Amino acid sequence: MARRALPGTLRIAVELLREGDDRGQLAHLEHLGALHGVPLVAAGDVHMHVRGRRKLQDTLTAIRAGVAVADAGARLYANGERYLRELPRLQRLYPARLLQATLEVAEACHFSLEELRYEYPHELVPPGETASTHLRRLT
Repeated sequence: MARRALPGTLRIAVELLREGDDRGQLAHLEHLGALHGVPLVAAGDVHMHVRGRRKLQDTLTAIRAGVAVADAGARLYANGERYLRELPRLQRLYPARLLQATLEVAEACHFSLEELRYEYPHELVPPGETASTHLRRLT
């Protein structure tokens, strides 16, 4: 459906996160892509800017789950690979064609941070309150 509605825009994100079966995962996604005529791109499922923030990521995951970090178990990521990895590292993990495809997607994006404007979600603010008064009452 999406491939017909937005021709040329659908991609399969390949996330090679060194969790044990990257080669099998890549082979499976290549098969799906070939079967359905959808190109693959390299992606990273990034959750932190540097690997050193892993403890913070684990803490946030535990808070979201309502458990202590020590009890978070499988809710935590298996390793610290979900950071903004350097190009030489990516080049060792991904086929060059996937990295090139990712660059092509990035070049097609036209976006500026100046376009962003924060808007507090209206559905969260009860009638008769402002965002500030509602937040004060909640905290």
